[in-house]
Amino acid sequence: MSPEDLIAFTNIVEKGIDMKIIDYSFYRIYHLFKKGEDSTYAAFLSTIAFTVIVFFNVFAIGTFLRKLGIIPYFIHSKITGISLEIILFGMGWLLFLRKKKYVDIENRFREESRHTGVLGNIGVILILILSFSFLVIAGKYKS
Repeated sequence: MSPEDLIAFTNIVEKGIDMKIIDYSFYRIYHLFKKGEDSTYAAFLSTIAFTVIVFFNVFAIGTFLRKLGIIPYFIHSKITGISLEIILFGMGWLLFLRKKKYVDIENRFREESRHTGVLGNIGVILILILSFSFLVIAGKYKS
């Protein structure tokens, strides 16, 4: 890593990575769960749903890397898979639940127009379809 790359990386970390897509995806899932639950429970369920989706993506990528021979093994036991999901949930807790950050996310996206909301729902549905499709493709891929 060159000094220029290190400086660029440091600038990104200092400014914060643009998390608009992550926040918006969480908001759409949260909005779905909030219809029948109180906001804290809906945020908890949304965090679980979001981290499961991320887990599926990480699992599919790891499976491809293993089948291509780039890494020797990936999630070789139940403990490894459970540990990864716990780590991802911890990250979700830090991103959304700690200090009720989900309230800030909700306030930021609450005033969206109906058109934007429909496009957002379509985007989240596409993310879900692609995530599950990628997982199925990774499972069927033969090296």
